[in-house]
Amino acid sequence: MKKIGHNIFLDGDKVFSYLTHVATIDGDKLIEHGKYSASTSRHVTKVAKMYGLTIIKSTTKVEDFNWLPTGIRI
Repeated sequence: MKKIGHNIFLDGDKVFSYLTHVATIDGDKLIEHGKYSASTSRHVTKVAKMYGLTIIKSTTKVEDFNWLPTGIRI
């Protein structure tokens, strides 16, 4: 998992905000998986700008949270 900002992480094509999978990079698009808080929305926007991606609202939501295993330091 790569830290790209304060509480923003990339794991392959997955974007995490506060350790929750909130978006996925798909080619030149950033698929946002739901409606989030203002700070998480800023994280999604920041990633899109950093990588030149267009934000697309997903019609499906990620069902469960993707937490890091206990004991992982970032």
